[in-house]
Amino acid sequence: MPSSEAWRTFKHRVIACSLAFVSGYTDVISVTRWEVFATMMTGNVVFLGRSLTPEQASSPVLSAPYYLVVMMTFFIGALTYRLAEARWPSRGASTLGLPFGLMMLGAELVLKMGWTPQGNSLYPLTIVAYAPMFGVLNAACAAGQLATPTTMTTGHLLTLAASGAKLCRRQKLTHVEKTKVMMSMLVSLSIFAGAVLGGFVYWVSSEAGTHGALLPVAPALALLFWLHDHLAKPRRLAKKLSKLRRAACKSPDSKIGNAEVKPNNDECEAESGEDSTVDLELGGEPPEADATPRAATSAAAGPEKTM
Repeated sequence: MPSSEAWRTFKHRVIACSLAFVSGYTDVISVTRWEVFATMMTGNVVFLGRSLTPEQASSPVLSAPYYLVVMMTFFIGALTYRLAEARWPSRGASTLGLPFGLMMLGAELVLKMGWTPQGNSLYPLTIVAYAPMFGVLNAACAAGQLATPTTMTTGHLLTLAASGAKLCRRQKLTHVEKTKVMMSMLVSLSIFAGAVLGGFVYWVSSEAGTHGALLPVAPALALLFWLHDHLAKPRRLAKKLSKLRRAACKSPDSKIGNAEVKPNNDECEAESGEDSTVDLELGGEPPEADATPRAATSAAAGPEKTM
């Protein structure tokens, strides 16, 4: 069934692995091109500390302000996602995927066309067009439907270590723990596979440069953001149809246009029996129980007790 737990888990794994693959690929290209990570800021904090040494402080690419600018643009992307998510719930990533993706795509085209050559002083700053997109990615994965990091493996290694320790004590893993272990393994392998592809692309195009290698990344992330938001709750059309049927069942003579519609009692009974399942699968609240039958039963039972 499309809305079953197995199908939902499968979708989340596919989206998480795809995002992890893109992240691993992008990081290899960004490190070899700008000596900075585009998707995660822990490595940039390490680079920031390294840049404070007198030997490397004179380099524009390895200077402290350079890494601070990259981290600030990443922060702006994550902040924008939070604001967009508050304004459009469950649509923050897909809303920002288009503008940030266009900005990232435009920067890559500028580099591909050679309008900002590598020796230009503005060349290192082109990374600021990429970092906000990955700020959105990290914020969406942490607070969105996936609730798992897709740009780093540290947390996944800790999950695998915890589960391994439990198995060493001959304890069984719960279903949730098995699901987390599988997700951690798949995400880690996807990051590794993306990094391998990025290294291969760098090796093949080392003479001509990697400019243009990130052209597929922007549309891929925009599509994955849309899938992340819109496939989180399946059968939205069925849910809307279910609401219309419930409304028709509550009003005996509902109208569609100028025609009166009288709902079938059998359909209403079947719809009321299916409502709780559909709403719970879609993340909605269970339907409120009708208090009328209980009140009627209490009223009918009252005189019998007094007699």
